Amino acid sequence: MLQTADCEACVALDRSSATNPPSLVAAPRLPPYMSGEWVSTRCETRPMGLFLRRRLRVSGRTWHAEFRFFSDPKCTAPTLVAAAEGRYVAAKPLPGGVQRVPGAVDFDFMVDRGFLTLHDKGLVTSLQKDKKCGPPGVWQVIFFCV
Repeated sequence: MLQTADCEACVALDRSSATNPPSLVAAPRLPPYMSGEWVSTRCETRPMGLFLRRRLRVSGRTWHAEFRFFSDPKCTAPTLVAAAEGRYVAAKPLPGGVQRVPGAVDFDFMVDRGFLTLHDKGLVTSLQKDKKCGPPGVWQVIFFCV
């Protein structure tokens, strides 16, 4: 026997075997902690020849997301940046207490503001021609160095 008298889980494991597994008490569930940042670790390949890098920042009850699109698989030729920010709240439970993923918590993200920055002349030309996307001349290319 191990010197584990003050550790209930250790004693249960020590007394267990392949035919008699331990009965362990589950730890209480901690509340979800949403603050932090998630960033793409590499250039992502998306359908229709798109390449993407993502960033999501969560702080307090607010969030900010950026989706940077590129025309090449190394994410060096930018085409546009779509960004949004807003608030989030815990989602209402599904009817019957059903969970989409066991043990997970769902959140509802509300968009308060959205941004679109173009880095591609072809996109600007296309949006300039579409009368649903603002008055003529409102779209322009913004250049930046990677």
